[in-house]
Parts: sequence; C-alpha cells; structure tokens
Amino acid sequence: GRALQRILRHPLTVSNASVAIGETQEPVLRDMTLRLAASGDGASIRGAFLFDDQRVEATLSLANTSVLAGEGTGSVIATLNAPLASLRIEGMAGEGGAPRLAGTFAASTSDLRGLMRRLGYALIGDTAFGVAEISGTGSVSLSALELDAARVELDGNAGEGRLALSDGSLRPRLEGTLAFERLDFSPYLEDLRGFSRTGTPEPDWVRAPMFQLLSGADIDLRLSAASLVAGTLETGPSAVSLLLRDGDLSVNLSETQVAGGTGALTVRARPEAENGYAAT
Repeated sequence: GRALQRILRHPLTVSNASVAIGETQEPVLRDMTLRLAASGDGASIRGAFLFDDQRVEATLSLANTSVLAGEGTGSVIATLNAPLASLRIEGMAGEGGAPRLAGTFAASTSDLRGLMRRLGYALIGDTAFGVAEISGTGSVSLSALELDAARVELDGNAGEGRLALSDGSLRPRLEGTLAFERLDFSPYLEDLRGFSRTGTPEPDWVRAPMFQLLSGADIDLRLSAASLVAGTLETGPSAVSLLLRDGDLSVNLSETQVAGGTGALTVRARPEAENGYAAT
C-alpha cells in the first residue's frame, strides 16, 4: 500500500502492457493502458485493458491516498465497464481502521454463465443463468461483500433484503434474507432433476448439476415470496429456508396454498461415508 501511495504521487503513463499472474504463460490482462495523476492528497487512475475477449474500461479515484497505507479516511470511486458486465463501488475507506470500503455497490451482467466462464468458473448444467444484478449499500473488502440493503435479480427474479458473500478459508459462503414478489424456479427444474439413474446407486438429485454447483459452498438463505412458481405449479405466499453446510442440506417450505389446498415441505439430506446420502 505504501509503495503504491508513493507511485501515485507522480504522473505515470503505461502503454501496451500485459499482466501475468503466477507461472502462467498467457497474460491475464493484455493491451493495457493506464494514466496515473496526482491531485493534492488524492489521485486518479484511468485506463483500459483486454480480459479474454472483453475490452474493459477502468477508473479509480482516491480522495486521500493515505488510505492505501491504512491511514486516514477518504472517499473512493471505482468502476469497471465491459460489454458483458459492469461494476461500480463508491464509498468511504479507512473508517474504523478496517481494510474495507463502506458505501454503495452495483454489479450487473447480461450473461452470468458467460461471465463466470471467462473468470475460470464453469457453471454446471444447461440453465441459462442470463441477466444478473446485485446492488445495495454496505461494505466491501477483498474477501467479502456485505449488503444490509440489497437488491438482487437473476433471470427475472428480483428480490430485496440483506445479502452477504465471503470467500472462506475452505469454501465460499452465501447468506441472506430476501423478499420477492414472484419467485420462479421453472428455468432450473431440469438441472435440479439431474440425469438418468442408469449405472449408479446414487439418487438422481445427488448427481444433479444444480446440487453439485451448490454443494461447493456453505449457504444460509431465507426467502419469502408472494408466489412461488415451478413449472405449472404455483403457490400462495410462501417462505423458504435453505441451509447447506459441508454437504448437509436442509430445505423448509412453510405452509402455503397450493393446488387448491395447503401444503408444507421439509427436506433433509446428509452425507454418509458408506451409503452416499441419507435423505428424509
């Protein structure tokens, strides 16, 4: 941080640069141009680079460069804009001595599956995972995002509430409480059903792409909706909780109006060394 603070005190222009990380032979960033400029106690960085097939325009504005060394406080504005996705973070850094930024956060993509592929994460299954957006107010650090007032949207499902994402030491963690007017699971049903049972003793859902995707993380989600939709089935006002920790899955659907009556659902599936999974 102190080294970067010293660099930002001087005008600097970088052209036609490439950035490689680790021992990789292929650069992660290509055709990079950057312009650094100081202004009083602050500084700004503007530039562009190629990431995979995306040209990304980037800006960073610091009101006080001392926050890079863990000293003082100052406003920070950071943006990334590409044809596929955009990101904007605006807030205050250095408050309370914490290495985080508190303010507003907004990220969106027109193709979540395509974005994750370019970042090196291949989403399992065939579900579209298209338009996605996260925005709200809270705090952001290099390893976590905590939004106390969040708005999320995925494939037309829009909800509001609280959301937290963190990169744990062993597995990522997702937790939150979100309210939806309408929550449509129809696009994900095929991946939840899984593949053919032929040649394996495991139940269908254990090999389902969606379950494989979720089982790589710890999840604690509480969702409410005026209506839940799954194919031709639609319920009345409902609440769903999903808890997944170390592969141990619990799903609870509160009593709700469905198919002319009322129903509730509780599912528990836990891993067993000898039998694969035990489910109730």
